[in-house]
Amino acid sequence: MRNYAQDQAQEKKFTPLGESYSNLFQKLRKIGAIQCIPPHRLNPNAPGLQANERCEYHSGAPGHSTDNCWTLKGAIEKLIEHGVVVVTDDQNTPNVTNNPLPAENNLVGMVLNEAHVPKETTVNHLENMTRRVFESNAITFSNDELPKEGAGHNKALHLTVTCVGYYVKRVMIDEGSGVDICPLSTLQILKVNTDRIRPSNVFERASDGSRRDTIGEIKLNMTIGPVVFKIVFQVMDMETSYNFLLGRPWIHMARVVPSTQHQAVKFEYNNQEITVHGEDDSPI
Repeated sequence: MRNYAQDQAQEKKFTPLGESYSNLFQKLRKIGAIQCIPPHRLNPNAPGLQANERCEYHSGAPGHSTDNCWTLKGAIEKLIEHGVVVVTDDQNTPNVTNNPLPAENNLVGMVLNEAHVPKETTVNHLENMTRRVFESNAITFSNDELPKEGAGHNKALHLTVTCVGYYVKRVMIDEGSGVDICPLSTLQILKVNTDRIRPSNVFERASDGSRRDTIGEIKLNMTIGPVVFKIVFQVMDMETSYNFLLGRPWIHMARVVPSTQHQAVKFEYNNQEITVHGEDDSPI
């Protein structure tokens, strides 16, 4: 059985290091050059899944070890490419224990065995470089993040969110929609005062091409994952299969990468990659 994580690592050539990725991760974490990311919800049937192994980079999540985490390898490779970490063959370079971290605002002289941070790099400079590196990091999905039924499903992507103090299921993610939609019935169920609806000249095209005017628009706070978004919804009086619809306005504003195949959305928040999984079939 092939290991997907190992296949990914083989496809991309990573810079050889003089120590393990788990050790290097701890040193980079100590100086703030890298942080843990939220754990994935893994597919238990994924090829190569190592249920007894845990990854420190993925906040202790099971499925693979820190040393076999290709996501971590890619993140460290980015740091190398951008000069945050320099790889050297100098055998006389002191290691971390011989060269402890200086106080903030002094030069960073921390050496990571074969891989080290340049001595001329200040703490603030290191933080700025690291931020730029991870801001440019691409958000990707892998096979081990597929739902338990695999890639052959035909499910739409629905999230469970919180809005005005209620859990709300069946929030559809639709990249084909040019507006974010709130059915009038949803506002009534959530007991939102309809006086908050403001006039709007926006209209929506139905699937048959006909024009559907909106009642108006309303701004609501919606918590998706750990983040609260202020979203302007177009209010429409019609029967729908969803309670809210999040289209391109929210997707682009939040810089979200949705995947119906993986039944999840991903986005960056506070320099961390956030994953919000699609809802399951259990009631709330």
